[in-house]
Amino acid sequence: MIKTAESCEPAMAIVNKAKEMEYISGPLPVVPELVEHEKLLFSVVAKLMREHVRNKMNEELDSQEIYLLFLFIYAKAGETAWHWHAGDDFTVRPQGIFSEKIPFDVNKEMLEYFNGLSVPMDLFDAFQQWRANNQDYCAKNGVHPALPLLDALKWMYRISLGLGLEFLGYEEE
Repeated sequence: MIKTAESCEPAMAIVNKAKEMEYISGPLPVVPELVEHEKLLFSVVAKLMREHVRNKMNEELDSQEIYLLFLFIYAKAGETAWHWHAGDDFTVRPQGIFSEKIPFDVNKEMLEYFNGLSVPMDLFDAFQQWRANNQDYCAKNGVHPALPLLDALKWMYRISLGLGLEFLGYEEE
């Protein structure tokens, strides 16, 4: 059974907060050649989340681990924008995924720009608020607890990628 409206709820919490904070000012840019990077990144993130949860022998991630995922995705979106803009052949690497020391391979100006925004904390807070208001969501809808988080992280990535592309001067045509 496919859930449509319910499955969009975590994403809408992220998108609505991004609009409120003016991280989104119009349509998000779509770069077709980056679609494969997004797929690869999230297949790796899902695998590493599963391994991390298995290793700690707990069904869910705690709030700090979830925040670190938001921070990680933010940095990887910035790197993706930077390397695509530079025309580099690059691969997003998973180093630092559950650490506060996440490699962020961009130039100094972009690093300062990304560090000057509170996107990871703002969108993490939106997700946490959604979770608090929907504590029975997974049980009620028969979905694994990782699915709403992955949905929120995908929109975190897309919004952050858009911010990076905007910083680099890319405009949707």
